[in-house]
Amino acid sequence: MKRKASMSLGVNSIVVLIIAVIVLGLVIGFINQMFTKISRQVQLPECTPETPTGSNPLTLCPETVVASPGEQVAINVMMFNAGSGDLSISGDSIGIKCTDNIVNAIQSLGATIPGGQSKKFGVTFKVSSGAGKGIHLCQIEINSEVKEFKIKIE
Repeated sequence: MKRKASMSLGVNSIVVLIIAVIVLGLVIGFINQMFTKISRQVQLPECTPETPTGSNPLTLCPETVVASPGEQVAINVMMFNAGSGDLSISGDSIGIKCTDNIVNAIQSLGATIPGGQSKKFGVTFKVSSGAGKGIHLCQIEINSEVKEFKIKIE
C-alpha cells in the first residue's frame, strides 16, 4: 500500500510540474508581446540621413520602415538644393506612393533650403489599417525628386 501512495505522489508531482511549465511559457509569451508593443511606442534615437549631394539630392532615414496597420510613422528626410535661390518645401509638395496604396495622411512642417545647401526635416504618414503583412515598396516625391524606400508591415 505504501508503494502505491508513493507512486501517486510521484504522478501528482509530475502533473504539477507540467502545469507549472505551461504557465511559465504563457507568462513569458505575454511578457514578450508586451515588450514588443512598448518598444514600438518608445521613440528610438533619431537617425540622420546620409548627406545629400547634387547627384543624390534626396536621402531618407530609415530606408526600411517597420510598422503595423493603422500606425503613424515618421521618417527623416534630408534634401539638397542644387539651385541658387531658396527652395521652400511644404507638406503639400510631398507625395508618397506605395504598392497597394497603404499610405495616407502625409504631414510635414517642411523646410526652406538655401541654394547650394541641404536641410533635414521630418515627414509623418499613417499606414492604412487594411495594410497586409509583408514588405511594400514605396516612393517619396518632393519637388520632382524621387527616392524609394520600403515599409515592412508586421
